[in-house]
Parts: sequence; structure tokens; C-alpha cells
Amino acid sequence: MTNFIESSSKHKIWIIIIDFLLVGISFYCAYYYRTRGFSLTLTYQKLLIAYYSFWVFINFIEKKYTWLSSRGILSTIAIAGKTNVYLLFLISFLTFILNFGSFSFHFT
Repeated sequence: MTNFIESSSKHKIWIIIIDFLLVGISFYCAYYYRTRGFSLTLTYQKLLIAYYSFWVFINFIEKKYTWLSSRGILSTIAIAGKTNVYLLFLISFLTFILNFGSFSFHFT
């Protein structure tokens, strides 16, 4: 039983790290697609901090990583999908409300 708990916590840490990196990679991919560069402006730095804040907040509220170690595969998929929808909603809402779309690169 102890080995299962230890391996479960190790897997949980890796899942958190991978999830964290995927949020950052997706942000940078979208940023590069819009601006053709990786140098973040101050506005986009604040936006990235807001995205990570939402990620932490949603994962804390939904207890996503606790579910990963204590539930079955279908429950885990359901909670992961739910937290991703919440994150997508909050990020879209923030982008729309603060009008960050106006900072993007426009093709002519």
C-alpha cells in the first residue's frame, strides 16, 4: 500500500508539471502565431500570469490532482475535461473583457 501511495504522488507531481508546461507552451504557440516572436511585452506577461493564476485557481477549486490519484479513469477524464472547459471560459472572458485581441499581429 505504501508503494502505491508513493508512486501515486510521484505520478501526480509529473502530471502537474506536464499540465503546467502545456499551459505555457500553448500560450507561447498562440503568441508566436499572432506576433511572430517570442519576446513577451508587458501586457502579454500580465496575461500569462493571469492564465497561470486561473489554472491554479481552477485546479485548486476542482481538486483535479486529488481526483487523479483516488478515482477511476472515467471520473478522471470527466474532471480533467471540466477543468479545461472552465479554464477556456475564463481565459476567453479575460481576453474579451480586457480587449487583448487588439494586441495581435494582423495579416494584410
